[in-house]
Amino acid sequence: MHGNITNLSKANMYKISDYLAPCFRSAYPLGLPEEFEFVTVLRMNGSTVTKNWNFWLMQDLNGEEQLAVRLNGESLSLEFTFTTLNKTRETAVFPFLPFLFNSQWHSILLKVNKHSVTLFVDCIMVDSQNTPQRGIVNLDGYTLIGKLKDNPVLAVPFELQSMHIHCDVGRPRTCNDLSARTSRASGPVGPPGPAGVPGIDGVAGERGDDGEDGPAGPDGDAGKLGSAGLPGEPGADVSILFQIIHPLPSISCLSSLAPFLSSLMIV
Repeated sequence: MHGNITNLSKANMYKISDYLAPCFRSAYPLGLPEEFEFVTVLRMNGSTVTKNWNFWLMQDLNGEEQLAVRLNGESLSLEFTFTTLNKTRETAVFPFLPFLFNSQWHSILLKVNKHSVTLFVDCIMVDSQNTPQRGIVNLDGYTLIGKLKDNPVLAVPFELQSMHIHCDVGRPRTCNDLSARTSRASGPVGPPGPAGVPGIDGVAGERGDDGEDGPAGPDGDAGKLGSAGLPGEPGADVSILFQIIHPLPSISCLSSLAPFLSSLMIV
């Protein structure tokens, strides 16, 4: 078997990003028995929780699915798919398992009997379903671990602590065999990291509503004396004005106007 497998610690935990057995026969030289138990302890990472992926997949030489244990993060279900004696494909669905789809460690046990399949999660029995008899898996195929259902070429990252296939379904089981590692030992809290760089300026906000009118302010100081005005136009000539209002009489009448002219001069 080959692929990208990273040992995470001394506790035999591995991070799986690509795992392939080139030949099913090399992984299971005697094939799968009619009844078996599939046991694993794993933890999903990040977006893997929401993906629909095959944890364990067996294909024939044409890439057709023969057997699979699938974690469907879209429907929060676990699915067991197999081929019957009539060469039809059947799937036992264990729905609504929100407690399984998170970033914690979980143990999964599938007990596959001749006419039923039973699911245990974290040592607790979830459900048991009746199934038609399973057919024989073709040994000339492939075994894959951690692949997308709709695109088995793409790997799904997850962490694996253990994976076993037991041929004796009647063997005694204890919770210690199936216990999931729910936490890791944590070290002391480290010092605070350096401050980050300042962020970019935000966009300008919208103009606010107009405020209410404020109270009237106090009277201002008296203004400075203004500059002198422009000179006025010259006044009209009195003699011309008089001629316009009272045309001059003939010379023969000047003597009779003497008193009137005297009064004008006085004014």
